[in-house]
Amino acid sequence: MKGKEFLDYILVQQYQNSATYKIGKTNKQSHLKYSLKHTSVFNLTDMDSEGSKPGNYKTIAHEVGHLVNNINNPSWFKKLLLFQYLFFTFAGISIIYALFYLGYIYIQGFSYDVLYVFLVVMSLVSVTLGGYFAAIKTKDEEFADQNAELLINKYLKDALKHYGNSGNVLQIYNSTLKVLQEESKKFRNNYRVIITAVSLVPLIGLVIAHVTNM
Repeated sequence: MKGKEFLDYILVQQYQNSATYKIGKTNKQSHLKYSLKHTSVFNLTDMDSEGSKPGNYKTIAHEVGHLVNNINNPSWFKKLLLFQYLFFTFAGISIIYALFYLGYIYIQGFSYDVLYVFLVVMSLVSVTLGGYFAAIKTKDEEFADQNAELLINKYLKDALKHYGNSGNVLQIYNSTLKVLQEESKKFRNNYRVIITAVSLVPLIGLVIAHVTNM
């Protein structure tokens, strides 16, 4: 059974053809592009789409887990989108400002002026917003993993039999759950680290400004 076949099987069984979706391609990490108004797209790598390993089934179940959570909790999805937009927009602005400020004090010299205060405020807001967004993002991934476990338990064995994999169903099922358990916390931690690192850039700029002008 290919990954995309498992995807089709889950959605047909779960929503009885009421969920509209497309399968797209990506060269990066497989992900769901969910839309409240338009058709959602599962962007899958060739490996996850055509693969038949436990890791591929785990990825498919995880992405469908996102879909299930977004359909069942639209207010949560809107909250995630809002803070994702706020965080990355503010992060972009604050990083540009931090670079500008470092260039400014290199030319004009360091002083506790309005520009300095502004960078302090941006640093505090960035860290606070980053911490909150990291919590929301990791919780969203946790919801997807919880749904993935339910979907694997509910559909994987039957899907394997449906597509002719009747010989080693239990082994594949157990291996898929094992991969989910092993990788879920690792990926959530990766998101937390990346978001935290981005949120600290203005503060790092502030520290550099102090260190270079001591």
